[in-house]
Amino acid sequence: MVIGNPSISDDGSKIVVEVGFKQWDEYYSCILSTDKHGDTPRSLLRFGHHETVKYHTSGKPVLISGNGQRIIFNGKEADGWESGYVLWSMNPDGSDLKNITPAGAVTLEQCSLLQYL
Repeated sequence: MVIGNPSISDDGSKIVVEVGFKQWDEYYSCILSTDKHGDTPRSLLRFGHHETVKYHTSGKPVLISGNGQRIIFNGKEADGWESGYVLWSMNPDGSDLKNITPAGAVTLEQCSLLQYL
């Protein structure tokens, strides 16, 4: 299992992280959200090699906004490895998932810069 760097809201009440794992010879990853106590972990998005790649973060940072209201992460514009990278945003419960950049507006290298926002 590989756990990415957690992102914590300014008040410390919400935490998000990408977790990668292997299950039955397949590699998967998911975005997890929890409260500051870790009492309410929740898998928001799960993706694997043979499943959708649209929300695959390619190991880049998953961030929560300072006020804890939105999660931001990179992914693909469409479900295909050849698709361009975009930024996605959603609520901490996984609802209201939306693309917030035009297709091809960001590169994988630029997605690495999310950790500095």
